[in-house]
Amino acid sequence: MGEKKIKGRKRHIMVDTQGVLLTARIDGANEQDAESFLKMFEEKPINSISMIWADSAYRRTYLKEALADRKIELSIVGGGLKEGFWIPKDKIMNFEIPQKKFQVQPRRWVVERTFAWLNRNRRLSKDYEYLTDVSASYLYLGMSRILLRRLIKK
Repeated sequence: MGEKKIKGRKRHIMVDTQGVLLTARIDGANEQDAESFLKMFEEKPINSISMIWADSAYRRTYLKEALADRKIELSIVGGGLKEGFWIPKDKIMNFEIPQKKFQVQPRRWVVERTFAWLNRNRRLSKDYEYLTDVSASYLYLGMSRILLRRLIKK
């Protein structure tokens, strides 16, 4: 289902409102984003979360229902579907057709900023590792380095 024919990996991260890494998971590029998120959340559940902001790749009813069972609200930030796409009603949540001109999406920049911070590390700029667990460990190590520098500045 939707599998890509190329080799590659996706980095899925969950961050807090300030961009600090909470949990991460590295999967193959053939995995769907919502399925990978559920696996990540089942492996390392975070009990203090009450709301999750996500982009349109996570707009799935089964994900919303799974999070609702844990009393977590899923809020999709911008990125509505383009006109002309056909999607079964039971597979996707309600959506709005986006505006034609560019608009900054609220809260979406937090994760992108965290990826930018992490990609400053040479080891994280490319995916050099053979094992996905090692790649995830380097994500945690990179965030530890960022947080340590923040503490030293204060």
